[in-house]
Amino acid sequence: MSVGRGAMVSSALLLAVLAVVLAPAAAAGRSQQDLFRPLPGELSFDLDQLEDLDEPALAPPVGVVARRRRPLTARSYQHAAKMQGAFGIDLFQVLAAHDSTSNVVFSPMSVGTALAMLYAGSRGQTAEQLWAALHLTGEKRELMHSHRRLVRHTKKLARDGIEMVIVSDLFTSEELPLNPKFPRYASGMFNSTVTSVPFDIPYLTAEIINGRFYNATQGVIDSLVSSDMLSEDTQFVLANAVFFRGSWLMQFDAAATAEGVFQSPAGPRPVQMMSTKKVFPIAELYQLNARALLLPYKGEKLGMLILLPNDPAGLDSLVAALNMTVISDTLRKLDGLGDVLVKMPKFDIESELDLQPLLIELGVRDLFDPAVVNMTRVTGQRGAAISTAVHKARLSVSEEGTEAAAATAFVNLFRSVPDPIRPFVVDRPFAFAVLEMSSSAVLFLGRVTDPTPQPEEPQPEPQPDLSALFL
Repeated sequence: MSVGRGAMVSSALLLAVLAVVLAPAAAAGRSQQDLFRPLPGELSFDLDQLEDLDEPALAPPVGVVARRRRPLTARSYQHAAKMQGAFGIDLFQVLAAHDSTSNVVFSPMSVGTALAMLYAGSRGQTAEQLWAALHLTGEKRELMHSHRRLVRHTKKLARDGIEMVIVSDLFTSEELPLNPKFPRYASGMFNSTVTSVPFDIPYLTAEIINGRFYNATQGVIDSLVSSDMLSEDTQFVLANAVFFRGSWLMQFDAAATAEGVFQSPAGPRPVQMMSTKKVFPIAELYQLNARALLLPYKGEKLGMLILLPNDPAGLDSLVAALNMTVISDTLRKLDGLGDVLVKMPKFDIESELDLQPLLIELGVRDLFDPAVVNMTRVTGQRGAAISTAVHKARLSVSEEGTEAAAATAFVNLFRSVPDPIRPFVVDRPFAFAVLEMSSSAVLFLGRVTDPTPQPEEPQPEPQPDLSALFL
């Protein structure tokens, strides 16, 4: 599958998708009408009350006391950005601990937003585990508004040179209805599109879901779910995608790209090494025994942070030391005191992650166990556990980009006095993060251990979007 299609005119294309498939256990003889009533000893909780209660984010309170709505505090999109970033780094470190040699790319925003929706519909210990893994702090109403604002803020970054699409879809069963308030909540709070589909016809439903995301991602993700993931017992699929295509603020000259050598864990690899000499912000990270480089995208609202260990075998220890404080401190240390000779390989990497074992290692266990899961705010019944959680992402980096008027402002911002040209040669495994600069929101996170191009896959035929038939 190629991302270098004629329609692609930018330096980077990134995409991540999270799909969560819910397969409920038997309803223990309860009627459809009873499914939406609380079980004995449970408190009936209206999802609409998330807008009206300043309840603690952990589980439902013992007694619901209506309070007058307070204005939102500083729980702005920056708060959600910090929480999602911390969760993303945790997930990255678990991945690295299990596999230290493969390329990795994923979107903390995509995974974090989908899990936040599930948290809103959870109770009890299930909610507590999600709360801890997602680094949630504050009151539930403010938490949800913070995630909503982050998504809205990120969508607004789409402008000249930047394409940004965030898609959130909830596919519900025609035969196994959810708590009717949850789809309304998902639509209102997360701007999710809600579609009723025939899960008892798995191949057709898979085509509907895949067609929706094929079109939303301009063909980069052509198969999100397979028919064997679905059955008549499936109650819903929650899917979220973040699509990003950005032009470098200061492009690499394609004529300067030449063959170079990258020291991968498997040995030296011949690569196409891009090269440019411009004023880029870099930093020495002595505590990490590494260096940092920021490659800004056009508009200067987004940037790719490259973290390069000084030791060719030092990426594992660098990743293990990462946290949001390190990211924030690194951004503060960046300087642009002179020209930097940047040499960096072109690369095109993709990941397909089974999130279930990773989330279990982060403490999210009950979500996957029908015996103990509590998602009754979503489903109206006990025993409905997540059966499948997958994440797909792709990132492509090349010379392409646009150097326009904004580049002058950038150069003026970072230049002070002429200094000797400093080299920054990315010829060994490195970590990267695509960030929204004002909040340090981590849109994408990963590492490159081998940028060698992979064999080209045949380009699939466009998928029809059949979802409109079931609206």
